[in-house]
Amino acid sequence: MKMIRLTALIAAFALAWPAMAAGWVEQKTEVKFQSKMMNRLAKGAADDVTKIYIHGDAKRTVTGNTGTVVDFEKDLICQLKMKRKRATCATTGQTREKMQYVSQGFGGLLGGGDSGRAAEGAQEGGDPAADYEVSVDIKNSDDEEMVNGFKCKKSTWVFTAKRKGMSLEEGGGAIITVEMKIGPKLAVLDEIREFDSRYAEAIGLPGGEQMAQAIRGSAGLGAAFKKLEANQKEMPGSPIHTLMILENVAGKNGESAGGQGLGSALKGMFGGGGGGAKPGERTEAFRSITEILAAGDSLDPADARVPAGFKLKME
Repeated sequence: MKMIRLTALIAAFALAWPAMAAGWVEQKTEVKFQSKMMNRLAKGAADDVTKIYIHGDAKRTVTGNTGTVVDFEKDLICQLKMKRKRATCATTGQTREKMQYVSQGFGGLLGGGDSGRAAEGAQEGGDPAADYEVSVDIKNSDDEEMVNGFKCKKSTWVFTAKRKGMSLEEGGGAIITVEMKIGPKLAVLDEIREFDSRYAEAIGLPGGEQMAQAIRGSAGLGAAFKKLEANQKEMPGSPIHTLMILENVAGKNGESAGGQGLGSALKGMFGGGGGGAKPGERTEAFRSITEILAAGDSLDPADARVPAGFKLKME
């Protein structure tokens, strides 16, 4: 469980690149798991472009025939059916109660609906990096390439998490590679990130600043992320194309992180677990690609709310 929370913290930080005011963005995400079951679940949504519209206290996200509206001014969180023109809505308080119920089913992984508790790595088990050593290797390139109309430079981060006092071959662990093509700074991405953090805190999940505090206070993660924050200042801008790969590394007993990491905990769901793997062998668990297709800062405020003509139903 600790390795799960540890890799989640690393991934969350790596993808939360500081980058907006009112505006819109079109993006596409593709995810590939080693597990056939997870690939079937992920298929479909990855084929659609996600459109995000944000203005002040409201944000609308639409992927294919489904969408979500978070409207703090009206205290509404709505699930949209685009073709049927229907919106099923709940208040922030009602959504928070649901999240408390769901998080209890995950054994506190989400913090039991308490944002402070969740920000501390779900408290259960304490610091998720306490038993691990986390390092990061950073390589930046000055070579430029055009990606979806944006001029970009590449920055690659490789995180290695292994048991304290052991090599990867001995205790196993995980390697996360994040390859980003950094383009010009897009103000809208910052606004979306801040809005999502505000929304997370409103429904009882850890927000961006809470996560950052948890990471900085972690004995295992603090030094690695200070290095990343310094690198972000050297390469300002927004990630236009992000490739993330998670690999399990088998230890002597064939399980990543000594049998208690992703290899054993997630093997059945995500695939790529260590069963039968040789010490030091790397097995890919999943990879994701997120790319910005287009973005802009001009927006009609109505585009960020429930569309006109939709029938609203409160839960």
